[in-house]
Amino acid sequence: MKSILLLITLFFIIGCKDNLTTTDNKIQYSSIDTLVINNATYFLCNLENRLNCLINANGDTMIKSKDYYHSIEFIDIDKDSFIDLKVNLIGRDPNGCEIYLFDRYTKKHLELKNCYTDITPIKNSKCYYTYEPISLSDENWESYLVKIENFEIKNIGQIIGKGSENESQTIEIIKNDSIIEQLSYQKHIKINDDKWPFIEKYWSKNFNKFISR
Repeated sequence: MKSILLLITLFFIIGCKDNLTTTDNKIQYSSIDTLVINNATYFLCNLENRLNCLINANGDTMIKSKDYYHSIEFIDIDKDSFIDLKVNLIGRDPNGCEIYLFDRYTKKHLELKNCYTDITPIKNSKCYYTYEPISLSDENWESYLVKIENFEIKNIGQIIGKGSENESQTIEIIKNDSIIEQLSYQKHIKINDDKWPFIEKYWSKNFNKFISR
């Protein structure tokens, strides 16, 4: 029985990367893991210690192979008691990712559109916030306040941090493409790591101001 399951699994896996070539035409995976997610079986395939693809027990490719995929996390992102998928990307943004939310009606993971970076849920709300560096030094950055509608990210607010000495050293709060507030960068963020609690506290305290009524 185990041999049959292995052959089926390998058959599914080979179809995950059509353009993969090796010297002996054999695919050597770093690992093949069997997972149970939301009561369904999946096969996770890693190639050279990086995510290659994710397929279900029917042989359907849920996450297709892409050269910029790094790893995958299985977490409940939208706090609905179902496991979602976060695919971490290779790139300059350490938070860069693609997110697939579980749809309880179709029993499938659907890609979250307009999502290119990690989202953090805000307690007691249906909102999330992001963080993205703008400069290589990470002194200039931006954070979006977002909500999810029909499996798509909607930006409803923005913070732009200008902490570089070459910038104005201000924090701009933006709503509907207009600056509604300017704060002193040095007053609120004395060292670089102060930006993390500032972003969390600001959005947690003020998200209601950005929700259309």
